[in-house]
Amino acid sequence: MRKRILSVLVVSMLTSAAIMSGCGTMEVPDVTIKVQETTMDSANQDTKAETEEADEGTPKLTLEDLSEANSLDKIFSNHKNWASEVKVSEDNSNMAVKAYGLYGFKVYSENGVTCFESDFLDEDGVSHNLQSSIFNGETDYYLDPEDDKLMTVGWYVMSDDEKKDVLISKYAHPDCFVPFVYIEEAGETIDSIQDNDDGTLTLITLSPVEKATEVINLPAELKGGDARYTYTIDKDTLEVTAIVIEIVVGEETYDLMTEKIFYDVEPPEVYDNMCELVYSFKNDPPKNPKTLTVIYDPDTDDEESFRITVDSDYRISTAIREGYSLYKDPKGNVPFEGSDGKSDVTMFAIKD
Repeated sequence: MRKRILSVLVVSMLTSAAIMSGCGTMEVPDVTIKVQETTMDSANQDTKAETEEADEGTPKLTLEDLSEANSLDKIFSNHKNWASEVKVSEDNSNMAVKAYGLYGFKVYSENGVTCFESDFLDEDGVSHNLQSSIFNGETDYYLDPEDDKLMTVGWYVMSDDEKKDVLISKYAHPDCFVPFVYIEEAGETIDSIQDNDDGTLTLITLSPVEKATEVINLPAELKGGDARYTYTIDKDTLEVTAIVIEIVVGEETYDLMTEKIFYDVEPPEVYDNMCELVYSFKNDPPKNPKTLTVIYDPDTDDEESFRITVDSDYRISTAIREGYSLYKDPKGNVPFEGSDGKSDVTMFAIKD
């Protein structure tokens, strides 16, 4: 979870490609996601060395072992799907929400397609705005909370390489939809491992709280502390089944959040619904077509155009290159603030 949370909320395929082959009984076009393998550096070697110095009888385990066992190719070689539920602490909900920014979410992943139901806070700090979304490795789709048949589609107006970089950045890590992936920058190290004699292991790790990927709104009073992760792991497969995250500052310990992970479960209704909408968006000829055009650097030698045609029933969220803003005119005099959603639109992307 800890390497997936930002991916989900800033709303999450480590060693091999993940293929989207279908949702439920539907036939969905294949999407192949290629990501690079993680190599072991000196920091990883230190982690392994620390583990190997554990007391006699303690199971030998490295964070690299855990990451490999929970990669998508490993999970989907053993299971049809997996799901998880993330919640902030009930005991310290005010502190947890302040540090985390929201109350939690549910995630369901099958065949490389991941569905989210996120519980956000409104401007008054009240949790009630549940948003559903789907990510298939190449773009994201959001369901209107007031209309389960109206979807907003992410259109990344850029080259394929730029789009890949943006998606990896947005979702925190390419292996963002797995229970665990090791990220060197988080500074996570093993503190202890315990065999519970019931087929499970308890692994405790520590990470400087400023580097912990879940702690996205760190209060001043928590700075200088550690994020402590307690993982429950299947002893045979090393699959993570539960995670507890606490923040430790001096002598104080604060509950932050928990995650429960389930394998081979029934897909949620919203998943099948959104897969059907995605299928329609990608494959059905538009009944009421509208064409969107984005022109970068208009009237210059660097001018470049991107165009997409979709059904007017769909709403498009336009993501452009960093450092650009959209305008209605090529001179950049009138900012673009939306359209009627049905007409053809031309937008001009101009450097800030």
